[in-house]
Amino acid sequence: MWLSLKTSVSIWLVLGLFFAYHPKIYTEEMKCNQPVDVVILLDGSDSISDNDWVRSKNFVKELIGSFDIGLNTIHIGIIVYSSNIGDVIGLKKFHSKETLKFLANRLHHPKDGTDTAAGIRKVTEMMEAESRPNAARVAIVITDGRSKHPIQTTQEALKAKSAGIVMLTVGVGHAISRAELSQIATSEREMFDVSNFSGLQGIVGILRKLLCKSLCKGCIIDRGIGYSSHPNDCTKYVQCFRADGEYRAKIMSCPFGTYWDQDKITCWHSHLVNCTTDACLVTQKDSTFAMRDHCAGYWSCHYGRAEAKCCQRNHRYVQGKGCQPDGSCNQLCPHFKNTVENDKSECELLTDEDNPSSYIQIVPGIGPISRPCAPGSAFDKSMCSCAKVSKSWKPHVECKPSVSYNFNEDFADQSGNNVFAGYERVIITENGSAKFSDGSRINIWRFANVEFGEKLLLKLRFLTYNYGAVEQPIVTNCYGEYGEGPSIAITTVEQSITIKIKTEFGETGILRFFQVPGFNNVTMVYDGQHVIAKVNGKIKSTALIGNIERRQAGLLIGDCDGQHSFHGEIDYFAVYMCLPDEDVFQRVAPTKGRDIA
Repeated sequence: MWLSLKTSVSIWLVLGLFFAYHPKIYTEEMKCNQPVDVVILLDGSDSISDNDWVRSKNFVKELIGSFDIGLNTIHIGIIVYSSNIGDVIGLKKFHSKETLKFLANRLHHPKDGTDTAAGIRKVTEMMEAESRPNAARVAIVITDGRSKHPIQTTQEALKAKSAGIVMLTVGVGHAISRAELSQIATSEREMFDVSNFSGLQGIVGILRKLLCKSLCKGCIIDRGIGYSSHPNDCTKYVQCFRADGEYRAKIMSCPFGTYWDQDKITCWHSHLVNCTTDACLVTQKDSTFAMRDHCAGYWSCHYGRAEAKCCQRNHRYVQGKGCQPDGSCNQLCPHFKNTVENDKSECELLTDEDNPSSYIQIVPGIGPISRPCAPGSAFDKSMCSCAKVSKSWKPHVECKPSVSYNFNEDFADQSGNNVFAGYERVIITENGSAKFSDGSRINIWRFANVEFGEKLLLKLRFLTYNYGAVEQPIVTNCYGEYGEGPSIAITTVEQSITIKIKTEFGETGILRFFQVPGFNNVTMVYDGQHVIAKVNGKIKSTALIGNIERRQAGLLIGDCDGQHSFHGEIDYFAVYMCLPDEDVFQRVAPTKGRDIA
């Protein structure tokens, strides 16, 4: 379906995901501080009059003026095409705004046919040869007519998108082929049409916003950080964060052999991820294609799924030829022994000393965030990547808390993992506790979208005030992507304490205890067979099996939905994603619905 300008803008304004406990969707104006390489492909065919050619160039100049062009942000290239390629302004040499405007004003009008396929092919060649390795790739195709080679145009557009180029199309006039432009554009959201060349001026601001915001589309900013899929590269993702009072985006790369999984909010094995821009979805069985950032790496397609492969040392993968000898290619895949010394100073990731299967990422303005490797891999600092490990490799990791807070002076994690948490309307009291009231919450993002599996231990000490809602959430993982309730919950209902765990089998284990005056001591354990809790010295349990249902929200202390707030204090909270070797409750046999003295 073709979108008119009005419809495109309307859809753009309502784009977003329903996420977690309904936090704010990212919609604010942002500065394009991420690196983006943009190539403007300008139709110079003979159907365009001299006056309209001037309007086309003025549109390009206004577009340039609206972008945040800089050495480390947006670079602009321009290609004029008709039956052949005309004037070209490359990406390799950086040009300032004023220089670009000057060069755009001097573009020659070829006045020949419309070979859009050749123009798109030139865009792909320029991006492959001159684009920065860490930059997103965007092409803006402006045309007033149909290509003289429509099948080749569609094929070249597919190749461009497979090379990680986001394709935007602008159709001018009534001679355009909407079907053809829909094949060129990355999606309907990237398609625009105007009735004549004078109307181009009206979409300058819209294109700028689309370019600047498209990288954070669907990025949920919750107390400062969020993640989103890259618009056209399965191996990358966009990290959105708040810095200096504004939201910004940073393009991040997944480790070798993995794709970004927006559902799991982590990099995952490529063949297990449903990535809509995976080139293997449209290629023939057993075909291969090169990786963008790895000279020896390539993707092998099997039944529409991509699997990472690698040439041997001193060999380069060449598209159409396979692995070819090349002494300059000394990159090795992470699952090979690394004999090449890498410059560790270039690696922005840190080793997680407490979990070999995770790594630490420093987020500007936020601090350290723990990120998991894909299953069966561990972080290798020398490669700045997660590498495959032997099946027999089983690291012995002592069961320690993943996070621990005592609130004596601040909100710092005492576990040694330096897990950052966002807090809102929470006060540290003189007695060393965290005080909660209307709207108070602490969100531990480390547990957003985490698979808790069959092992979880929570410890906390809290007291409640005698006011507020009847049911008040103390600890929950809030809501799921589609509005499901929490799968982990410790709440108070009047004078009782309720503990709930829900598993993937749809079963829920529920335990209830009476509160005592003052602080209540709670320890909750789930071991894959039972939910067991010890509250103020009393122990109860109930049978339950299966993995704990995953939720995309973090683990929240206090307010979850903005309607039910916790009123009280907490002076200790800890989360374990393991169970100690010794039985927590001195190996007391589980019983259902019966207190154990």
